Amino acid sequence: MKLYVHSKSSKTLTSSETKKLIIALAESLMSARMVKRLTITINFIDMGPISPENPGADCGWEDTNYRPREFSINICTRLSRTNQISSIVHEMVHVRQYATGQMFDYFNHLYNKYTRWKNKLVSTRVPYMKQPWEIEAYRIENSTYKKYVRMLEG
Repeated sequence: MKLYVHSKSSKTLTSSETKKLIIALAESLMSARMVKRLTITINFIDMGPISPENPGADCGWEDTNYRPREFSINICTRLSRTNQISSIVHEMVHVRQYATGQMFDYFNHLYNKYTRWKNKLVSTRVPYMKQPWEIEAYRIENSTYKKYVRMLEG
């Protein structure tokens, strides 16, 4: 896996912590063969005030929407350390969903009208917390992020 971390803030996880976290997540969420083929760029940036409309993190594919292999994850520098970790866990679930073909955007990741989720079309007008890919990402995030907090502290 190619992994890049960009941060200009001292309020974020360090580059080595971020890489350790991404590698551990990739290895637990995906096959070794898939992990080898991925390129992931993590950008710690100020995304503005955190709100329901701006949760402070996002993930998008950079190459093709059909089983993409290149991804960018943006994490807001305004998030606490623990929330940065939980957001990275959440966004890495989306990396797996895209990379395995579970999730497929019609158009691109910013302007899609429909998303195919496990062979079913879902309108992006479905409320955020009811989108099936978000339900899965939050479930995995909530059940595992403490493990990764301990890993980075230990």
